[in-house]
Amino acid sequence: MQDEHSEVVKPGSGLLYKFYAKDVYLVITPKTAKDKIAVFVNNKIVTDMAGTDVKNGFVQVDEPRLYHLVSLNEKKEALLQLNFQTPGTQVFAFTFGS
Repeated sequence: MQDEHSEVVKPGSGLLYKFYAKDVYLVITPKTAKDKIAVFVNNKIVTDMAGTDVKNGFVQVDEPRLYHLVSLNEKKEALLQLNFQTPGTQVFAFTFGS
C-alpha cells in the first residue's frame, strides 16, 4: 500500500495550491496537539476570508480531521498558501465547496 499523504519535513515548509471555489477544506493529521499552520490567500494572511477553523490567520491542528481553511464570499480563482510550523504534520486530501 502506498502512502496517501504528504508530510512536513522541517518548520517553514510550505504548500501552494491554485483553486477555483468558495470554500477550501483539507484533511490534516498533527504530529503534536500544538501543530500550527499559517493560511494565506493571494499572498495575504486570511482574516475576513478565514474558514471556521482559522483564527488570526492560523489553524491549530489538534486532531486528525477535515479542517475548513478558506471561506470566500463567492466562488473564484485564488492561490492558497500554507506555511507549516511543525515537522511531522501530515496533509491528505483537499475538498472544495461552492
